Amino acid sequence: MALPRTSNLQGQDVINDMLASGGAPRDMAPIQIVAVRDYLNSSLYAFCKLIFDYQDLDPHLHGEVCAFISKWDHDNGLWGGTDGWPRLMLQIPREAFKTSVATRANSLWQVCRWFFSEEKPDATVAIFNEREANSQKWLRNIRDVVAGSDIFREVYRDLLPPGVYEGKNPPQRWKWSDNELQFQKKSHGQSEASITGLGVTSATTGGHWTHLIKDDILSFEASRSETVMQMVKDWCDAARDLERPGRDGLDLFACTPWHYNDAYRYVLEQYGDEYRVLRRSALELNPETGKEESIFPSKWSARFLQKERKRNPYHFNAQMQCKPMAGKEMSFNENWLRFGSINAARTDDDFFEIRQGHYNPSIIAPGLPDGDAPQRCPLAWMDKCLILDPAPSEQTDVNREGDSARNALVLVAMDPWGRSYLLDVWAGRDDVLDILRRIFRTLKLWGCHKFACEHVNFSKLYKPFFDFVKRAEFRDVHVSYTPLKPGRTDKNTRILSMTPSYRSGLWYWTDSAIASAIREFVEYPHSATMDILDALSYADQVLKRPESPMEYEQRLVDRQVQDYGQPTYDELTGY
Repeated sequence: MALPRTSNLQGQDVINDMLASGGAPRDMAPIQIVAVRDYLNSSLYAFCKLIFDYQDLDPHLHGEVCAFISKWDHDNGLWGGTDGWPRLMLQIPREAFKTSVATRANSLWQVCRWFFSEEKPDATVAIFNEREANSQKWLRNIRDVVAGSDIFREVYRDLLPPGVYEGKNPPQRWKWSDNELQFQKKSHGQSEASITGLGVTSATTGGHWTHLIKDDILSFEASRSETVMQMVKDWCDAARDLERPGRDGLDLFACTPWHYNDAYRYVLEQYGDEYRVLRRSALELNPETGKEESIFPSKWSARFLQKERKRNPYHFNAQMQCKPMAGKEMSFNENWLRFGSINAARTDDDFFEIRQGHYNPSIIAPGLPDGDAPQRCPLAWMDKCLILDPAPSEQTDVNREGDSARNALVLVAMDPWGRSYLLDVWAGRDDVLDILRRIFRTLKLWGCHKFACEHVNFSKLYKPFFDFVKRAEFRDVHVSYTPLKPGRTDKNTRILSMTPSYRSGLWYWTDSAIASAIREFVEYPHSATMDILDALSYADQVLKRPESPMEYEQRLVDRQVQDYGQPTYDELTGY
């Protein structure tokens, strides 16, 4: 087993020569031991192969993972890099040796290389898993590796607890259990062990660690419980106080996502600018061949993965691609979103132009005569309506929908070919008067004269203020109010009713649509909010397909034929 080539040729050559000749680690001279140790401290991949005997690792996939983790530090200059990356998130497919590399081997590797660095203090690593029993199992594995690896005991002899080099157990007072592994320290006064195994719900009062490894802190069962999921999200916030220094330690998530609204996505949304992310999918496109290839071919063939994807796409996208779909019960697809842009500054001559790759002239509403629809459609040809989905005001509704519920405004339109448009969108928690002013400004900006809102909400809270604001500030805005009546249809049923029109390509969104609208669409039903989708679900109630100028002219001609028996023409123009 020749180890991979690195810049540290001396230590690598010592090991390869020893392995080739059948020599024993005890035969190494002191200068060779130092060379091998420097080599192992500089290469997590070599540490995994030689110390943990992980012979099934893929040099491309796991080499990249190890290189990524190698930069896990505040200042990576010590290890041959430049800037360090204190917060990392690694997402790779399940059963791809994530825990083996990023948790078990990495935790011991960090302790080793910090101990033999003059610039670094003693490393203290806390390993967290959803179940403390898993963390304990991993510490037991690390302890067995230390006891069973001749190379480790020889190269890292100064780090070993008393008696371990001789094959004995440490003294009873020494922390050497499934919960804590204490190696030798350069300094005294730290109460934390070198490596500690904990569960997400474990008592950690008073504990502070230089390195926090959070390995699959969610199970499938936990991911399906909103209560447990929220508890884990709260824990992710609180765990930052377990770092040494406080909230400025080294933090690593080693995980496989479950769905869009899980704790890992929450961390990236809350603290995303602090994290470096490495995400790999089991099937990835080779840009040179244009074909899908397995990133771990010795474990899964591309054909096997493609069959698995076809059999259960929901599970496959989450567990193998690290790109979870919204949910089994949801048929929205991000590929159904089609975009376009508005050409100018909201005048009568403005038009919506569908993006070239998203334009299909044959897509028109069912029941219309065959004919190509244009790529550009003037806004003046469209029927437009501004829809308000208000945040809950009653306490019972607040309790049901949560504090994240917002007021949502969507400006929707329909053209003469039955295609629908999302022209403008906003969501927020402004007060009533500010929302009403926003409504009137939006109506005026887009030349829209229709406004719609659920009748009960509007009449209860908005109607008196609506009339007041119009009289006081927007007398020049002409608007008609359309009451929306959800009836017995619940929110999710309304939202899902949009699926056929999006699937068939009849909806177009402006390029400037805010990210939260797109996120609600692709994450539903697991998105934290769905206010924009709820407002959009009323579009069919308020929009009517308008006549095109050609249809209008033809209708006049038909009326003349009906009234006079033949069309009339202007003698001067002939029309």
